[in-house]
Amino acid sequence: MLRRPFVLHVLLCLSLVGCGSSDPTPDTVDRGDSQPSDGAHFLPRDIKSELASWDFGGNPDQAGFEFQAQPGDFLWPCNTGEDCLSGYCIQTEAYGEVCTVYCEEECPLNWKCKSKSVGADIIFLCSPPETDLCEPCVADDECGSPVDLCLSLGADEQAFCAIACANDDDCPEDYHCGAALGVADEPLQCQPSSGSCTCLGALNGSTEPCLKESEFGKCFGERQCNGADGWTECSAQAPAQEVCDGDDNDCDGDKDNGLVGKPCEISNEFGTCSTTEVCLGADGWNCPALAPAPDLCDGVDNDCDGDIDEDDPKVDTACDSPEDDDLCQLGTMACSEGTLECIDDPPQSEECNGLDDDCDDLVDEGYPDVDLDGMADCVDDDSDNDGTPDLLDNCPVVANPEQTNSDDDELGDACDDDDDNDGTDDATDCAPTDSSVHPGATEICNGKDDDCDGQLDPKGASGCKYWYIDADNDTFGFDGLNECVCGEGGEAPFTASFGGDCNDSNDIINPLAEEFCDGLDNNCNGDVDDFGATGCVLRYNDKDKDGFGVSYEKKCVCGGKETYTATQAGDCNDANDSIYPGADEFCNNIDDDCNFKTDEEGSLGCNTYYLDEDSDTYGLTDYSKCLCSPQGYYKALAKNDCDDSDKDIHPNHAEICADGKDNNCNNKMDEAPCVQ
Repeated sequence: MLRRPFVLHVLLCLSLVGCGSSDPTPDTVDRGDSQPSDGAHFLPRDIKSELASWDFGGNPDQAGFEFQAQPGDFLWPCNTGEDCLSGYCIQTEAYGEVCTVYCEEECPLNWKCKSKSVGADIIFLCSPPETDLCEPCVADDECGSPVDLCLSLGADEQAFCAIACANDDDCPEDYHCGAALGVADEPLQCQPSSGSCTCLGALNGSTEPCLKESEFGKCFGERQCNGADGWTECSAQAPAQEVCDGDDNDCDGDKDNGLVGKPCEISNEFGTCSTTEVCLGADGWNCPALAPAPDLCDGVDNDCDGDIDEDDPKVDTACDSPEDDDLCQLGTMACSEGTLECIDDPPQSEECNGLDDDCDDLVDEGYPDVDLDGMADCVDDDSDNDGTPDLLDNCPVVANPEQTNSDDDELGDACDDDDDNDGTDDATDCAPTDSSVHPGATEICNGKDDDCDGQLDPKGASGCKYWYIDADNDTFGFDGLNECVCGEGGEAPFTASFGGDCNDSNDIINPLAEEFCDGLDNNCNGDVDDFGATGCVLRYNDKDKDGFGVSYEKKCVCGGKETYTATQAGDCNDANDSIYPGADEFCNNIDDDCNFKTDEEGSLGCNTYYLDEDSDTYGLTDYSKCLCSPQGYYKALAKNDCDDSDKDIHPNHAEICADGKDNNCNNKMDEAPCVQ
């Protein structure tokens, strides 16, 4: 590879946004000595064969290969882009954070020349083979070095790049070293431990909200990243047009809403009755039309022909009115306002004339038979021998016509003080010929003064109907203010035939009113601002009141109602108010911020771990991460290791005699005292 002059690197760096900053790095790295004492960079693995095609100004030593990295150039250790001539410090699996260089087509060490967008410009930088891991591919030559393969991974067998390895230590975190095609003698490659490039690392086994959307709406559910099988199908139902089945087909929070029934009818030999279908939920559509029946006098159009009470078979038949004490059917049945009545049936009184006047199969009953001849003395008898035939005698058993006999109510009007036999003297009876009307009688709704108190059908009479005060004229009245009166329409102000109005001063509040988002119980059901009221807005269920709700638990509410208060979804634990999107992440084995990651770098409560590749419990001072627990080579809590490629070199190590090393990192070699 042709090296670019130092000045060219500086000019390019000045023109790039990315200069002076490093790209994000993975947690697990394999790093050489960051500050070698002799200025050389010792590579932690044998890459002699990899460098064979790269002319770096000298030939590799055949006895023991060592590569001398130039300050700021390719593979020089770095912390930021400011340490590099190219302006770019990158994280690598094999060498840790090192400088990279610009490229045109080819790169050393079988690195790949890849493009990078910097503002409106495109630059090309050399990238290590592991950057190809899990990149889509078609052929092996698209992946890293010649020994890196393009493999079919996951249940869908999509092709992704892998990289060659000798064991698991050669692979990044969340990858393992295995046979490329699952056969022992095939080349080993770093492959996703989850079996899928889709469900990689912490994403494997995690869930996320999802939805299915159509022209009918949105339905929310979850899907899971399931290893080699990739993401599962979204659990949400497919939004569909609302149908009458008792389900919320379009996922708007209401079941069977917005449906309009079709005209329907029921027919039989009596006629056809029509109406509109109604939805009964899981029971489907129902036609609530009446079954046609013979027309009766009941105020109902039984045969649905448009006429009411026209064909009752009892109409125009002979009848005997219940108000008439006789048994003579002199009246005619008629239908009046849904009720059969016997009309034109005058009462018949028995007369002493040899006839059954009241049709009770008795003749001249009630008249005296003084001579005991089996016949009432109506024509020729003169029972009192006063010279006047009994038929013409007002008091046929009393010789003096002016004398009355009140002991026998059957002697005739002139001698009877209680003509209607109701137990009340005719002198105080307001209807002496009507036995149902007298002082003390029960008042009923019949247009009579039943108890002779001067009032017709007073309030509270038997058969009365309750009417309620309707101050706001919405046809519903207040339950606590009512009167029971006879007749229709009530008496002002008691004019409402229905109670149940919970606010009789507002005509938009009654049991049949539409519910609005206005802080009122418009429909008097005891609930203010019902779910789905006109003017409602979508809110998510937020049981822990942390401001975030569960995406698939939503309702249309007025402001906030019950626990449906959140305007934002995405809460992954609605029973804990410290867990929600954007929350502080703590070291607690919990995904506090709902980003599908647990205890990531920089979480509150983290400890500083230093890079410790030689596992001597001491790490490099300049390379650290704040972690909840050790990750990869970031595992040392102590720092100041002066050579992290040798476990026999670190602070507090005993100085070893004549080994040519500064074992205790005090900038002295083989000093006394030392151990053999």
